[in-house]
Amino acid sequence: MDISIWTAEKNDYEPLLRLFKQVHEMHVAERPDLYKKNSTPVEQEFFESQLINNQQQIFVDLIGNDIVGVIVTKEEVTPENSFVIARKVLFLNSLCVDETHRKKVSEKN
Repeated sequence: MDISIWTAEKNDYEPLLRLFKQVHEMHVAERPDLYKKNSTPVEQEFFESQLINNQQQIFVDLIGNDIVGVIVTKEEVTPENSFVIARKVLFLNSLCVDETHRKKVSEKN
């Protein structure tokens, strides 16, 4: 099983929407006090704005020709001030492995 990872592009929106829906449906099921049902949890315009934002990255996991995973990150910079040293922190905003590929182990020979 060959796995490759790359930075998402505009044309990845449709296959990634399936994964974004899986994450959102889990959030709605587990925390209905915080999340609302929504058939399109990530609008295409918002997705594309993330692609051009230098502080955000969307990484896509591919097996063969199938997108099977996604990680959405956001970098935040804390400027130095009187009580903290300047630093960068990378937040993991979202992570999804397609439900058909969960709990599988990659075998390397």
